[in-house]
Amino acid sequence: MREHVDEAVAAGANVVTGGKPRPDLGSELFFEPTVLIGVTREMRINREETFGPVTPILSFHDDDEAMSLALDSEYGLSVGVFTRDMDRALRFAEAIPAGIVNINDSSTYWEIHLPFGGGSGTRSGVGRLGGRLTLEAMTEIKMITVTRAI
Repeated sequence: MREHVDEAVAAGANVVTGGKPRPDLGSELFFEPTVLIGVTREMRINREETFGPVTPILSFHDDDEAMSLALDSEYGLSVGVFTRDMDRALRFAEAIPAGIVNINDSSTYWEIHLPFGGGSGTRSGVGRLGGRLTLEAMTEIKMITVTRAI
């Protein structure tokens, strides 16, 4: 997290809030919730998954640019689409190759009984887990036949 944030700031992004580790909370691994603006598509914070409370914000001017940004990633686990226009939301949800698309909710929303996994052709998650899919993933199906001895 620290590397991603520091590199983004060095490349021109601005920290709105957070941006630092919080060892006073018990570990160097604790990091303040962080929001960055002025992030560009080329920055590492946008190109790689940052596993921590960091939100990089990229600006766009129209739906075409927003879709271009959304499709310019090799990851596709979970996405949040925010809009008042449901037709627009569904266009984005259908076009983005993610395993989960949450409309008007964060990308972190998931319930254990629902399928979880990355979109086809992405580097995020392989297969699906959740509900019956977990049982199928953890089960090996085997057929055994018995012919009674004569």
